[in-house]
Amino acid sequence: MKAPSLWSRRAIAALLGCLVAGQSAAALAGDFSVTPIRIFLDKDRKADVVTVRNNGTVPLQFEIRPKAWTQDASGEDVYSDTADLLAFPRLMTLKGGEERDIRIGIKIPPAATEKTYRVYITELPPTNRADETGGSAANVGLLINFGAPVFFAPFNPAPALDLARFDLTDGRINATLVNSGNIRLFVEEMTVIGFDASGAEIYRESIPERYLLAGTTKSYTRDIPERECQALAVVSYSVRTDKLSANAKKDVDKNSCGSTKPDTPAANNAR
Repeated sequence: MKAPSLWSRRAIAALLGCLVAGQSAAALAGDFSVTPIRIFLDKDRKADVVTVRNNGTVPLQFEIRPKAWTQDASGEDVYSDTADLLAFPRLMTLKGGEERDIRIGIKIPPAATEKTYRVYITELPPTNRADETGGSAANVGLLINFGAPVFFAPFNPAPALDLARFDLTDGRINATLVNSGNIRLFVEEMTVIGFDASGAEIYRESIPERYLLAGTTKSYTRDIPERECQALAVVSYSVRTDKLSANAKKDVDKNSCGSTKPDTPAANNAR
């Protein structure tokens, strides 16, 4: 999947606006954009730039911090300080309408496995100035901390994806994915679908996911309501990434639905 080239503060503010109770859009911090939103480095391209633009009229201040990005044994993201990646400048101020490049460079040679990082572009609280509506800067309540992914390719990229587990037990779908390759996978779609004895689809749920980094094992579960579970004859699971896909189907044993309570909402507990 081609990465989008622009990330805009305006889009994030619109998305989160309904979550900021009693706070008008004018109370949000400044409008800025970042492009590109992902950086791809390799042995022949060991440096690149990210451009930050202040789309508003009020000066904005930013701190830039590179972090190593890994995933732990349960697939959760872990960030740590790193000296592998350089980012310059580390602090910057943009006037209204101004844009500036952040230079990003890798200091280490390629390895057998892809190295992954994020460059955090953090908007700093305004100091001693009014916001765009003339109000106090103290009213600004939402500052964005945007982490641009940086991928440093290995010597010989070799993607691999394994579905290590797929079953229905006690009314719960269990699936475990393993990125057994040496490069990240970007998940475009992950879906569980249930069919009755006639082959009609009676259950469907999409599972949100973004990245499976190299070497990551990640498990997913979904509870199926008793009514749908008892009517299932076949359940399927599919995942499509930017490089590979995996699919599985399983006939449903009615005993597999035993402990699910009627009309239990599907849980959103992907890890």
